[in-house]
Amino acid sequence: MTVSLARKESGLQPQYGLFFKSPQLPNGEPDHDLFNQAAYFEAWVCQDANQ
Repeated sequence: MTVSLARKESGLQPQYGLFFKSPQLPNGEPDHDLFNQAAYFEAWVCQDANQ
């Protein structure tokens, strides 16, 4: 089971933008800054550890 399924997340998954050619943010704008994408993914992965 993936982490997204375990967290019951669906729809647009911006935390995975790091792995796609045209990443989308919740506001519908693309974010092509690799460092922003990596930081967003890392924050999402560490979300459970901080709780």
